[in-house]
Amino acid sequence: MTLLEHAEAAAGRLPIPARRRVFQLGYFALQCWWMIRRPRTSGVKVVLRRGDDVLLVRHTYGRRSEWDLPGGFLNEGEDPQDAALREISEELGLRAQRPVALGAIMVRSAGRRDMRHGYAADAGPDSAGLEVDEAEIAQARWFPHDALPAEASDYTRRMVGRAYWEMFLA
Repeated sequence: MTLLEHAEAAAGRLPIPARRRVFQLGYFALQCWWMIRRPRTSGVKVVLRRGDDVLLVRHTYGRRSEWDLPGGFLNEGEDPQDAALREISEELGLRAQRPVALGAIMVRSAGRRDMRHGYAADAGPDSAGLEVDEAEIAQARWFPHDALPAEASDYTRRMVGRAYWEMFLA
């Protein structure tokens, strides 16, 4: 087991408020590092659909007031589609089905250049019982795809529109 895996295992045993604080402090430290180092990173965002609804989340770190798509960073050597499915499972306790690539864009954020891979996927039959990682996700809620909250980011709006357009074309 690597040092990072040991640290993740230890953090997983902390109470939720302490784990949230670890995420917030860790994200702040990463932002500082990114401003100095200016790294290239890769991540995924997933438009998780359940009929006409889409699942949006509010993270416990970063832009906490925004509704966002679930997702995260790719692990070393990980395929973006595998990362998308992993993130949905880890953050929400759900199995996504029929993932479809929506494209990738370069996003500059907090000093880093992030290649963000977008996916659309259908929520499995277990979508009624979300098992949210409360340390990382403050809120998770289903919204009608054509009535997203005002606090949804522009990127979220564009990707939700693209995901439902892809569904229409299929």
